[in-house]
Amino acid sequence: EELVKEYGTTLEIISRDTREGEQLYQIGGIGAILRWKQ
Repeated sequence: EELVKEYGTTLEIISRDTREGEQLYQIGGIGAILRWKQ
């Protein structure tokens, strides 16, 4: 959580009890949306 604050990002925890969470679990359990400034 400290790194999340340091970099100004957000962390979302997705429950495996949801359809999306189960899909994420089936592909390895880690997902990210990356954005950067040019």
